[in-house]
Amino acid sequence: MHYQAVLPAVLLPFLGAAIAVQSEAPAVPVFKPVPYDKAPPYYPGAPYTFPPRETRTKHCSIEPQGSGQDDSQNILKNFSECKENAKITFEEGTFNIEKIMKVEGLKNVHIDIKGTLLWSEHVDYWLANSMPIPTNFQLQSTAFILGGDHIHMRSSNGKGTFNGNGHIWYDKFDLVTNKKGRPHQVTFEKLTNSVVEGIKFINSQMWTMSITNSDSVLFQDIYVNSTTESGHGPPNTDGADTLASNNIAFARWVIQNGDDGISCKGNSSNILIEDIVMHTGSGLAMGSIGQYWRQHDYIVNVYAHRIWAYNTWHAMYLKTWSGDKSQNPPPNGGGGGLGLMWNITLNDTTIYNVGEPFNIDQCLTYTQGDKPNCDSSKFEILDIKVEDIKGTMTGDYNDVASLHCSGAAPCKGITISDYDITNAKTNAKVTKILCDPKKTLETKGFTCAA
Repeated sequence: MHYQAVLPAVLLPFLGAAIAVQSEAPAVPVFKPVPYDKAPPYYPGAPYTFPPRETRTKHCSIEPQGSGQDDSQNILKNFSECKENAKITFEEGTFNIEKIMKVEGLKNVHIDIKGTLLWSEHVDYWLANSMPIPTNFQLQSTAFILGGDHIHMRSSNGKGTFNGNGHIWYDKFDLVTNKKGRPHQVTFEKLTNSVVEGIKFINSQMWTMSITNSDSVLFQDIYVNSTTESGHGPPNTDGADTLASNNIAFARWVIQNGDDGISCKGNSSNILIEDIVMHTGSGLAMGSIGQYWRQHDYIVNVYAHRIWAYNTWHAMYLKTWSGDKSQNPPPNGGGGGLGLMWNITLNDTTIYNVGEPFNIDQCLTYTQGDKPNCDSSKFEILDIKVEDIKGTMTGDYNDVASLHCSGAAPCKGITISDYDITNAKTNAKVTKILCDPKKTLETKGFTCAA
């Protein structure tokens, strides 16, 4: 399972923009693309297969209309005409997207994106018309819903791009990052037995992609960049978020943004996160979860390995809401949810100038004035492994991990082992794990420090 990683050719033009690290930083890995039908058998959902080519008897070729005209209705028309047993080609050029698009129920469709889909800057339209994401999580919404069975989305010429025109959103809602109606760039809803590969997602309006109610999907060789001119990303520009989805594989991503690189949220299971490079942002996230009072949710069987984190907040962090019921509704209010986070592994990770490599927080709230009881969460966190992590941290903190587990449901079975981490300010080795032994039970590889 160990091989030399090389960057996909489709990402090479963006390498300079994606990497804003000093010369002494560890070498950035370069990933070699792997054809989807050669994906390792341990990938959840593998093998990835499609009906024979000759079954796709229809072909819809979409040309941009140009002159700033809205292309969304023509795109929807072509998806309707080539909904089953078909190939759809977005030819080279820029497609202007002025309206929401909802495409569901595709069957055996190959989508080749050779050009750029550019969403408009008409903020007022999107705020008024963006579609609720299917799980209705945090009242969030999206600009584009795409779903179906046996869908293969790729870019045959390496130029396929989704551009959310995010800068206008970053400037306008710098202090209101989850403004109601601010859309995700794309939501993959009820996507099954499918592959999305070799696409660039830039300047997302909010989250880059949400993956909802989906099963057995491979997302590979993906580039994400949602940053300001400074090279740092604004909040709520997650790379990908899974909700109510199973058997999802993420392989060979380069992400530069201002929030979670890849996040598993409620009712996510059997997730593989492999060969991921993150710049800035928060790192990999499990959660948030436990936001909805007495609602049961889970995140189970997540395996992340061969991870590189440059100038991120964490390599990985786990976050649940407190057990208190907020007086304010979602998206900022909540708490008191129940459920389980189980069998989460972070393995073989390289960090550079990371704030704190690993963190558990069971006291989450985003409502100003809320003072949650940090021992109140009954959301269970069990069997978490952090193994083989090396590199440097900024020195703003001086611990390998801080584990803020709840007294009402102590964490159990946490392993943190085989780490070699240096404080960049002092050049001293960092070995401390902050936790309360009464709230962190059955640990392996470490002893709690105050």
